[in-house]
Amino acid sequence: MQMFLGEFPMKPYKVSHVRDKESGFFLSSGRLLQSKAHYRSVMSFSAIGYLGPCGSFSELACENAAPETPRIPFTTFGDICRALFSGIIEAAIYPIYNSTIGWIAETQGFRACTEICELARWRQRIELCLIGAIASELPKIKRVVSHRAALEQSRNWIFAHHFSTQETTSTAAAMQLVLSDCTKMTGAIGSRRMALNNDAKILAVGIEDSNRNYTDFSISRLLS
Repeated sequence: MQMFLGEFPMKPYKVSHVRDKESGFFLSSGRLLQSKAHYRSVMSFSAIGYLGPCGSFSELACENAAPETPRIPFTTFGDICRALFSGIIEAAIYPIYNSTIGWIAETQGFRACTEICELARWRQRIELCLIGAIASELPKIKRVVSHRAALEQSRNWIFAHHFSTQETTSTAAAMQLVLSDCTKMTGAIGSRRMALNNDAKILAVGIEDSNRNYTDFSISRLLS
């Protein structure tokens, strides 16, 4: 029996297949991921799309959940959806729920589409870092920029440091603001990988409000 996104209960799934705590683990409900063999069969794609660019948490989840599958980054969730329907990618991975802020509004359109079916869910541990330019220092940071979700997940830490905030369309866009700020007083919230990919400096680690901060990602494809 094929299961549709709209039929799934609006709650996180029970743990079905465990990896290690840092990389994350699969969640399942009903007939999803009945065994390791089943996992290998349903996760065999020609290509899988995620919200990029490189260094995003979506890329990290994609890499951990489908390590042997070619990955293609996209700029928006709309781009991912169009690529799925045009056959550029065979599957998509996208965030649907965060333990701190709840359901991700930007991806609810995927859940409402009856032509898309969900194969599995991946729960990724989210560690947030404050990232600055190479010459920046934490005491000199005045403004913090990032995607709304990252700002909300580190609200208490931001408030405690009296930073002003600015929302960006993505963590990647936030990183570009940091790199273009000649005053070195702007910091971006993102992943360790984002800092490494941009030759930037990690000013603080583990700034998320909860030490059990995680995001559930849906792995979906078109109905065959």
